[in-house]
Amino acid sequence: DPVERSPRSKEEGKTSFPKPEAKITTSATEGYAPFTVRVENTANASENFWDIDLQESKSGDIVELTFDEPGEYDIYLTAYNELGESVQDRVTLVVLEGSDITMPTIFTPNGDGLNDTYKIGYAKNIEEYFIQIADEQGRVVFESRDLNFEWDYNSAAVQQNTRYTVTYKAIGVDGKVHQDFFPLIIVLD
Repeated sequence: DPVERSPRSKEEGKTSFPKPEAKITTSATEGYAPFTVRVENTANASENFWDIDLQESKSGDIVELTFDEPGEYDIYLTAYNELGESVQDRVTLVVLEGSDITMPTIFTPNGDGLNDTYKIGYAKNIEEYFIQIADEQGRVVFESRDLNFEWDYNSAAVQQNTRYTVTYKAIGVDGKVHQDFFPLIIVLD
């Protein structure tokens, strides 16, 4: 049996490539710093180039990005086919300020008006908080859930020359847990 062939077209012999497509998919579009997100081109392309806020470039179908500073970041995707034809897509990511807290390890309740009470050194975006100060026998001499607490060593019923420890736990709006246990240095001179 002879094989039947279709007539040849003018396009026969040429390789055709599909038009490139760009469709950004992200693991999230908003989060707290440091914010790590995965971006992916879920459409058809032979090469993908990513521009992060027009400052940093990466290539690949899937890219992981980390943003340490709060702000809005535009992510641009340029997708190419084998002929060099390109299309673009863009997404904006919002990075929110994360939580942070610092607690001093030393204070000077010597009546000079500076650091005479023990309090938080710095707190940002904290939702829940608990502090406990105990003496060397483990007796709790102070505790609070108030971020604006101040422990007045001089008006508390404490013993001179006793060692104290601070235990605290804070939970940020970003879900981050900040906690520590440390000796408190008290300088009275």
